[in-house]
Amino acid sequence: MNNEFLRQYKRIGKACGWDFSGKEGELKEVLVHLTGKFPEDMSWEIAENILAGENLELEVQKGVDIQDLHNGELNESQSVLTEKDWQFLKEIVNVYAAELDMEWVTYFMQILLDREII
Repeated sequence: MNNEFLRQYKRIGKACGWDFSGKEGELKEVLVHLTGKFPEDMSWEIAENILAGENLELEVQKGVDIQDLHNGELNESQSVLTEKDWQFLKEIVNVYAAELDMEWVTYFMQILLDREII
């Protein structure tokens, strides 16, 4: 998988001996940086929601999905984002829609239609 979030997770993991205690903020910063086409407040809200500190392995996979979604490259059939995640994303995109690239919003809305979330 060619994903920068995953590479940064591995880099941080090696540096801390795979003990991520206290490293949650660093992973969130990485995700915010990698979703730089989004408004910064939106990126932080997504990072806080997706990387909530409940299940690191699943959250890393979700971080990969978020970066791929941001880049317009999400493989929907392999996505680990849950219905709850999609509902959250739908709400946050709605809040920030005026500040987002309309081509990306169209891409995102098509995913919601395909998933029958709208």
